[in-house]
Amino acid sequence: MLKKVTYGLYVLGALFTLPAFGTGEDAEEIIENLPGIEEKFIENHEEAAETFAYFSYGLGILSILGFWANWKENSFSNLLSFVVLLFAFLLLFFAKEVGTTGGEIRHPEIRKGFDLEKVN
Repeated sequence: MLKKVTYGLYVLGALFTLPAFGTGEDAEEIIENLPGIEEKFIENHEEAAETFAYFSYGLGILSILGFWANWKENSFSNLLSFVVLLFAFLLLFFAKEVGTTGGEIRHPEIRKGFDLEKVN
């Protein structure tokens, strides 16, 4: 039962990635003209979001397969659940990257090489 619920949550996550990813272009149009915004940070965030989206869709597809295999009690369902778990951990890394690169757009203090002495 827990596996099926988890698979369902991963599929929902993949579905919710679609509208979240779709709002990026509109947000870019708004923020790119604000003072202090550098295009390279927007591009980094966009690339990270793209990678995250593809992995999220992949996890959704794997979860559908896992749900089916678990329901049919196929011999490879346990292996597939392990692959889905590994994929989910990989997706967490990319989710962190999207959040960090998004934060770097407006928060220079979290960027690599930020020097507080240069600000003061």
